[in-house]
Amino acid sequence: RALRIGEARGLGGGRRIDFGAVHAPLSSAIVAGGAHGTGKGTMTEVQQGSRVEKVPAINLAGEFARVPALASVSSDDLRSLGTVGWVHAAEGDDLCELTGTRRAFWVIFEGQVRILHREENGSLIPLDAMGAGDNFGEAPLLIGKDPKGVITALEPVTAAYLNEDAFWQLMFCCPEVRRA
Repeated sequence: RALRIGEARGLGGGRRIDFGAVHAPLSSAIVAGGAHGTGKGTMTEVQQGSRVEKVPAINLAGEFARVPALASVSSDDLRSLGTVGWVHAAEGDDLCELTGTRRAFWVIFEGQVRILHREENGSLIPLDAMGAGDNFGEAPLLIGKDPKGVITALEPVTAAYLNEDAFWQLMFCCPEVRRA
């Protein structure tokens, strides 16, 4: 059967995590500067208290190796991805308001996030929750439609996101990931 947007479980499947209470997302203001990086890359923005850096994908090889669907990606293939987003979010932070401004493939390394779909009337509908080792966001990339959702940290989160170019490079260079 065909999946609706939001039903995708991520490359390699995934597990369901209890949502708990649904909270309204924080505003989507972006505040420039003011945070310190991890030394893995260059700080580019801070979003609702979340630190967001651009780092070479190869610098995250150890983290990607812990994700079942991405464990087989070689160092050369990681280098070919260029830079990826590296996110550190506090509990309650909105990692990214997915209104078409950032279509991306997300990988959670630590913590849990709640994914909510924004209806046309503005209401938020719970879609899923993801935790360490889970990934999501490929459905909008594969079908070429902008997602309409909110990703909220349920606890402190460390995650990476691949922009469209990096995602398609991953699909091109790593057939084992496509099969995951």
